Amino acid sequence: MKKIYAFFAFLVIGFSAKAAVADNYRNSYGEAFIFVEGGVEFAVYPDGQFDFYFNPRHTGYSVNIATPHVNFSYNSGYNYDPFVQYDDFGAVIQIENVPIYYDYYGRIIQAGHVNISYNHFGRLSRVGHLYLHYNHHNHFTHYTGYINRYNRHYVYRPWHRHYVRPQAHFAIVYHQPYRAHYHPERMGYGHYKNYYKKHHKKNFKRSYYRPGDRVATYHRGRRSTAQRDLRETNRYSEPAATRTRSNVNTTRDRRPYQLRDTERSATRKAQVQRRESTQRRSTHYRKERATVGRDETRSRRASAREVKRSSRQDARRSTEARRGSAVTSKRETVKRNSRARGAQRAERAQADSRAEASSSRGNKRSSRGRG
Repeated sequence: MKKIYAFFAFLVIGFSAKAAVADNYRNSYGEAFIFVEGGVEFAVYPDGQFDFYFNPRHTGYSVNIATPHVNFSYNSGYNYDPFVQYDDFGAVIQIENVPIYYDYYGRIIQAGHVNISYNHFGRLSRVGHLYLHYNHHNHFTHYTGYINRYNRHYVYRPWHRHYVRPQAHFAIVYHQPYRAHYHPERMGYGHYKNYYKKHHKKNFKRSYYRPGDRVATYHRGRRSTAQRDLRETNRYSEPAATRTRSNVNTTRDRRPYQLRDTERSATRKAQVQRRESTQRRSTHYRKERATVGRDETRSRRASAREVKRSSRQDARRSTEARRGSAVTSKRETVKRNSRARGAQRAERAQADSRAEASSSRGNKRSSRGRG
């Protein structure tokens, strides 16, 4: 009897757990945060892994599944290879025309135009404009906001309970930043569709690297020396397509991403042209500044040279004037000395002549006295 009671107790606990999970999904987001972007329904898990469902048979996106199969989603085993592009690590980088971007650790950071970010503990913190809040123990408490204007509220669908995480040997989220220097290469869906039709029967699936493997060569991407900037994937705005929602069907107008790529390329070209014009202006301004600076330097040097020359000329003139005054003074001194000497000679000659005259007079007087 005890075993029977225990068996019925386990059954009741199991049914109550299933009912709690169903109620959790009906009232709010469950284990994954679900939204529709570009005709693809994504289910993003808090650790950065995701699952998706895509219905390629309609131009729009219309889902009305009463009893969905177990393998309707990507992780449950449905084959989406004709619509999905992979990189060298087996990560899905594009679903038809919807690109998907990853961070260094393999966590999804953008699906189409919906940006996704994480906190310092590696847990999901934002999906579009939906913000997730945690307590001090890093336990999820509540969320605020909404993903975007096309996914304002969560609408429960029966197949949402069948989304699953990828299997361990297919998981690409890794504890080391193995994708920091890796740039995957994408192609337009038209080119990819033609390529798949020609090569899917000839060993289309190749072996992929696992996170942490030593990579020899890349086939679907390239390696860069510098780390890629994750902000480049978050610069796009939300699409402006007209979308509607009903209670029974979830309808989405898939705006071709080729048009968005064209708009992006035009925007990039305009930005490049602006940058080039700005660089040209700055270069021209720098050249003008350099030319003006050179001219100013040359004029300053020329003025300094002129000042030096004038100072030298003034010094030479003063030296010559000093030399001329010294020569003139010497000449005047020589003339004065010669004049003084001539006067002395004349005085001496006069004295000699007087002495001779006096001596001749005395001789005359003596001769008269004798006679």
